[in-house]
Amino acid sequence: MYGGVPLEKHSNSTDPEVIRIKRSTVEEVYDFIDSDLQVAVINLPDGFGQPSIDKVRATKGAANALLTKIWAQRPDRDYNKVLQYANAVINGKGGYQLLQNYADLFDGAHNYNNESIIEIPYVAGSPNLSCWGGAFFFPDLDGNGLINENEWRRYGTPSKDLVDAYDKAGDTKRKNANIWFFSVPWADEFWNPCADSNTKIPFNVKQKHANSFQSGDHFYLLRLADIVLLKAEALNALGNSNEAMNTLNIIRHRAGLPDITTGNASQLKSIILNERRLELAFEGQRWDDLNRYGVTVDVMNKLNELKFTCNEGNVSAPTPIKYNFNQNSLLLPIPLLEMQANPSLTQNPGY
Repeated sequence: MYGGVPLEKHSNSTDPEVIRIKRSTVEEVYDFIDSDLQVAVINLPDGFGQPSIDKVRATKGAANALLTKIWAQRPDRDYNKVLQYANAVINGKGGYQLLQNYADLFDGAHNYNNESIIEIPYVAGSPNLSCWGGAFFFPDLDGNGLINENEWRRYGTPSKDLVDAYDKAGDTKRKNANIWFFSVPWADEFWNPCADSNTKIPFNVKQKHANSFQSGDHFYLLRLADIVLLKAEALNALGNSNEAMNTLNIIRHRAGLPDITTGNASQLKSIILNERRLELAFEGQRWDDLNRYGVTVDVMNKLNELKFTCNEGNVSAPTPIKYNFNQNSLLLPIPLLEMQANPSLTQNPGY
C-alpha cells in the first residue's frame, strides 16, 4: 500500500540515530517477509487435529499460501515459486478441498470448512467475541426477510460494473451468493436516487447475518480457491496454458460455468483476472490483482460508473464519475506523523 518501508529487523533501541532509518526497497521488504515465512514453513504443523483450531491458528498450509501470494505480488515476481508454493498448499497434508457448493462458503453454517486455510472466527451475540464489520455492508432484516424501515444506507454498495460482469458471464451462482437486492427506504445516487420503493439496490452479502453489530459470521483471510487461481495464473505465465486452463476450469465447474477452451496465453490471462473478480468479490483481493496485472490505471479510468441526483422526484441527467487515476495513485502517501517522526523518510511521488 505504501511501497518500500523502513525495515527494523533487530534493534529495540530508542536512539533516534538508530531508529530513524531509510526506506528499504519493495523487494527488500518482500525478501524479509519471505525469510520469516521460510522459518514458519519449517516449524509449523500441518494442523492441530481439530478444524476449529486448524483454521484459526498459523499452519504450514497458511504459510505456504502466503508464500504463494507474495511471490505473485512482488514486482520481481517469480511464477516458478508461485507454482511451487501453490502446489505445496493444494497437495499438502492440510486436507484442503473446494466445497462443492460455492454458497456454502458464505451462509454462516459451514465455518472451519475444508476450503478455508485461515479465517477469523466470531461468536454471534457476544459483546466481546462478535463482529460489527458485516453490519456496515448488510443490515438486519425483519421477520419477513425485508429491510427494516428504520435502517440506514450501508457502505460498499456493489457497483453496476460488477453486477454487469456477473450477468455477462452468466454467473448466477456466485452472483446470488454474493449480492442480494432489496427495496430500501433511502436514496442511492448510483441505483435509486429518488428512493423509489419499486427499485431495488444491491448489497454485499458475503457476511449475511448482521445481528445488530454482533454478527457471528466468519471472515476468510485465505481460502483454497484463491490459491488455485494463482496456480492457473502461474501456469499460464510459464507457458503451460493448457494446464492453466484445466486448473481454471476447476473453479468454473463449481460456479456452473462452461469450460474455457482458449489456448491463447494473453486471452487466458485476462480471463483468469476476471475469474478472480467473480470468485473473490468483496474479499479484499481486487486491488492487489489489478496492480499485479499492471492494469489498475486503465481499469479505473475506463469505468463507466454514473452518478444521479433527484430533484423533486425527478432523476437528473447522469454525471460520469471521473477517477483521474495515474501511476502515483497506486500508492498511498506516507502519513505526515511518520514523516515528522523520521526525517530519513521520503514521500511517495505525487503527494
